[in-house]
This record gives sequence, structure tokens and C-alpha cells, in this order.
Amino acid sequence: MTTYNTGNPIGSAAAQDLYDNAQNLDHLSADRVNETWPDRFGIPRLTWYGMEERIKQAIINLGWNPVGTFQEGATLNAGSIIQDETTGIWYRWDDLTTLPKIVPPGSTPGSTGGIGEGKWLAVDVSDVLRKQISDPDGATKYPELQIARWRDEGDLRGWGCVCDGVADDSDNLQAAIIYSEIHDRKLYASGPVRITKKITFTKPPQLRGFMYSPPVIGKFQGAPYDKKGFIIYSEVPLDYCVEINPPGNNKYIRGLNLIDIHVLAQGTGVNGKGVLIANCGWGGYVRGLVVEGFHGGGLTLSQLQDTLFDQLEILDCGTDNVVAALEITNGSNLLAFNRARIEANEFQMRIRNSMMIDFIAPHFEQGDYPDASAGAEFEKINRYPSIYLQASQNIKFHGGFIFGATIQKQMAKYGITAADCPFHMSVGGDCSNIDLLGVTMGFGYNSGRILEHHGSGKVQNCTPIALCTETYPIILDGNILFQNNQCGYTDNPTSETFFLMAAKYATIEANMFACVNSSSVNKLYGSLFALNPSNPILLGRNQYVISKRALFHDGTVRAIAQGYDGTEQSSGGAINMQQHNITSVITLFGGAGGAANVTALNNMSPGQRTMFQNNGTGNITFNHGGNVYCKGGVNAVVPSGHFIEFIYNGSGGVSTELSRSF
Repeated sequence: MTTYNTGNPIGSAAAQDLYDNAQNLDHLSADRVNETWPDRFGIPRLTWYGMEERIKQAIINLGWNPVGTFQEGATLNAGSIIQDETTGIWYRWDDLTTLPKIVPPGSTPGSTGGIGEGKWLAVDVSDVLRKQISDPDGATKYPELQIARWRDEGDLRGWGCVCDGVADDSDNLQAAIIYSEIHDRKLYASGPVRITKKITFTKPPQLRGFMYSPPVIGKFQGAPYDKKGFIIYSEVPLDYCVEINPPGNNKYIRGLNLIDIHVLAQGTGVNGKGVLIANCGWGGYVRGLVVEGFHGGGLTLSQLQDTLFDQLEILDCGTDNVVAALEITNGSNLLAFNRARIEANEFQMRIRNSMMIDFIAPHFEQGDYPDASAGAEFEKINRYPSIYLQASQNIKFHGGFIFGATIQKQMAKYGITAADCPFHMSVGGDCSNIDLLGVTMGFGYNSGRILEHHGSGKVQNCTPIALCTETYPIILDGNILFQNNQCGYTDNPTSETFFLMAAKYATIEANMFACVNSSSVNKLYGSLFALNPSNPILLGRNQYVISKRALFHDGTVRAIAQGYDGTEQSSGGAINMQQHNITSVITLFGGAGGAANVTALNNMSPGQRTMFQNNGTGNITFNHGGNVYCKGGVNAVVPSGHFIEFIYNGSGGVSTELSRSF
């Protein structure tokens, strides 16, 4: 409304019109109440305030542009909105004349201008956001909204990860992990993540992955298979690339849950380490974890407990006698590994200072493969034991198989003798209750040394195969029960030496020992059982299918339960009892062309009972005297078809007649 309202035409210089124009201009520019004001002709016109309100509404109708949070900081332009994470409320800056509005990190609405007209005003974004979210081109039109959506979904792209396996995602991945640990969010990778720096978790990781085809190792045949996995390509040198609750975190975390995570070394990462999991447990579950290509060590478990591993794979990791592909240490306990695959590693596994660990149907394999099609990556020939247990208790292997490198490859690579070749698995004397139950163990091609067990435990219902004979393929050195095993040996046909095993203290019964070596040279050295005379084994009934051998044992044995099982022939004279099975009946053939007498029974074991059967046509005389004592103190003449039995008195060094059939 004007004061004079003269109605004079535009351009009038009358004083009344100039007064009215000045009054109208003042309302146009400074009025903050009226959105319209009539000009001097009485026609309503928008004030600047009215225009601002309509522009704001137009921006609202076009859609808000989320640019971040007060806590992270952002820059706002017309149409931008920002969220206060502490309340979840979105705000717009109401003073268009001061745009762009810069919000530093760590801000609040109160610290950056306050709340009210011309300041921060809360906005209802639900309708606009729904429209933007439903827009098929939303990711292009509203990139900030897409980032917010990715973060809501836990998609690593929301923190700047490219997830293409090429870009370095190290810092952005660590930022996402920190956010997920604060807000208890799962993280999702749309593709492989490449890192060049160590990644650390201080809480149980919550990771999901995508469908992919794992890499083929060397020339290994077979089409890749699709699996769901969170893929990390590591180029971290020397150190672990992933640490879950490292010791510096100074806390014990529970509920470890890792599903289909694949950590693969590339570039400088092959000299680094894979994954460290420490101080975790209480209901942990790990399924489909793959660690591959880390020669500084694959997976280390330190003070981990109450955790089930399902289908763990560790491939091409570790360094011989330095660091194992799988290290279990520092009091780890109550762990179960179901169908673990530990293959093509120089040093397969080391367990130290740990207890109560079960391997169910594991697959431990390295060494010789059938031909070049497997690739050099599989040819891991160890100079030192590849599975090594120290200071640990109650470790069980149930089923599955354990295969190692052959002595032929070890001798060729390192220029050593068969006796210097390592055992594939070594159990220290400070271990107890280490059991192998129903395991197939040995070598796929040629032969080798499979086990040295210096602790206590059981080897039951196993199938050791392709065991070498030119040196001991097995050592049992302790309170060990070796029972119901089917043992197959691969003889060196040109060697005059033959061994089954070396043992002391152990109990050996109900086993099958087989080696069809009739075409080999005669065996002049070695023994089925290489023994320590002062620490005899307990030997029960076993079956021996062996064509050629030298001694049966070279020390002393104790029969578990005296009985006779089969026969062995002797030519009489001074009989070396170490040549014969302690449970065999010794047959002699008296008469023409046969034995005339027995002059001594040498190397009998304490308590050993042996029956001698005369299957010839003439008599056989057992000479009384020396280490043979016959009833009545006179020679015993055994007629054809009769027997005589002696028992060895270990303290007196004499074999005394026990019974006769004549």
C-alpha cells in the first residue's frame, strides 16, 4: 500500500511518486513478514522475502541433496542437507545469502550458527528421499545419497573403496572397519579389495562378499568354481596383512564369526604374512577362510579357544623350518577343524603350547605330484619336518589323510642320505595324548618317512602307505599304542637293508605289515623292529606279509600275551632268536639233509616263550649247557613230529625248558 497513490504514469518525477517508490522499495528488500507488497498502482508484487521462500520451496520440490554429517564435516550449497548423527535429524541452511556454508568436522548445529530462522532448520526428508531412492539414475544424480545408501548397507564403496582388486583400498577399508566396529555394522565388498597396509580388527569382523572364481594354482587342472567370498589381495610386505584383535588391543573378544573370507598374496605380499587371530573365542565360527601365497606364514592362531573352523584352506604358505602355513600357539585350546585343506606348503603346520584340538577329515598334502601338469607351485620338498607338535596335549586327527614329500625327492634336492631325510610329521617328547585315528598317511609316489612320535598317544585304525624300508619310516618312542593299522611298504629292490620301524616303550599289536618284495635283493641288514634293549616294546600278535627281510628285531621285546601265530623255519645250530617273530613256532627238520642239533638260543627277550617243532624224519638234539637248560640237566632229544618249549629267564641269561611232548 502506498501513501499518495497518485496514479501518475511510470517515470513520473513528482515528489509524491518518489516518496511512494521509496516506501515500496523498502518493503521489497527489507520486509521479512510479507511475501507480497502492492506497488504504487495497487498491484501485488513479490518481496525479496517472498521470492526466497518460493525458491526454497522449488528446491525442496526438486529434492534435497544429502552431503554428509556434522560429525564428518561438509560444504552445503542450495538444496544441500546435512545430518546430525547424534539425533538423526537432517538440517538445511536457511540463509541463502551466505552459501556455500562450510561445516568443519566435529561440528553440531549449535556450534555452526544455531537453530532457527536464517540459521539451521530441520527438514522432513522422507518423501524426497523416497523419490530419489526410487530414481533409476539416483547414483548419478545424487552421489552423496548413493554414498549414504552404501554406508547404510555396509557397502565398502560408501567409504571410498573401489573394490576392483587394482586400486589401493587400504585406508578406506580401515576407515570402514572402524565405523563398523563403532556402529555394529556388517561390511560388504562388491569386488576384490587390494591393500598395501596392515588391516586391524579390534572386534569380531562382520564381512560379506560376492560371487567369484578363485585363482587356479600353477597348472592344476579343473575348472574354477563359483564361491561367495570377501576377497583381499595383499601387497603388505613382511608383516601380517590382517590382524584380528592383536595383543596390543589388550582385550579378549568373543563371538568370532568369519564367513567366506579369502586373503591372497600378490606382489610384495608373498614375502609377508597372512592372518593373525588372537585372544578370541567363546562360540567362534570360521567357515570358508582361504589364505594363500604368504611365505612369511599363512594363518596364526594365538590364544584362540572354543572355535570351530569349517573348510579352512591354506595354500602355498610358510617357509621350511622357519614359519608354518598354520601356526597354533600360546595356549590355544578347544579348537575343531572340519575338513581343513592344508596343501602345497613348504611347512604345513606347527602346534606349540596348545591343547584339546581336533582335526576331522583333514587334507594335509605336499611334495610329489604325478607329473608336470600340477605345476612347480605344488612341488614343496621339505628338509625338515612339515607337521611339528611341541609342548601340546590332547591333539586328535580323525580320518582324512596326511601325505608328504618322498625321500627320493628329498635326497635329490638336498644331497642327503635316506637316513638323513626328515619325517613328515614329528611329535615332541613334551607332548601327550597325540592321537591319529583312522588316518590314511604316507606318500602318493615312491616312498618316505611318515611319523616320529616321541610323546604319548595312539595310532589306531590308520593306513600308512608307501613307507620306505632302507631306513626307519616310523619311530615310536614313548607310551604309544600302535594298533589295528594296515601298513604298506615300498621296498628299495637294490638295497640290502630292510626296516619296518624303530620303537621303544610302545605297544604294537593287531597290525598288518605288508611288503611284497620277492624280486628284491636279499636283505642282510636292518630289522623289522629296531629296538632299544633297555626299553623294550610290548609286542602282540601282528600279521606279516613280507617276502624278504633280515632280523625280526635287534633288541628285546616283551610279549603282550604269549601265544603262537604261524611258523618260521630254522636250520638249527646256534639260533639267533632276533631273526624270528616272537609269536612264531620255529620248525626244524631232523634227519637226512636237516638239522642234527641246536647248540644255543641267542638273543631271546625277557619272558619270551618259544616252541620248537621237529617236522623232519630224524631226531633233533638240544644240547644242554651254555644258555640252554634242559630238564634233568641232560640233552633233550626231540623225535620226529614232537615239540619242545623254552622260556627265557632274563636275569639269568638262560633259556629254560618249559615243556615237551615226548
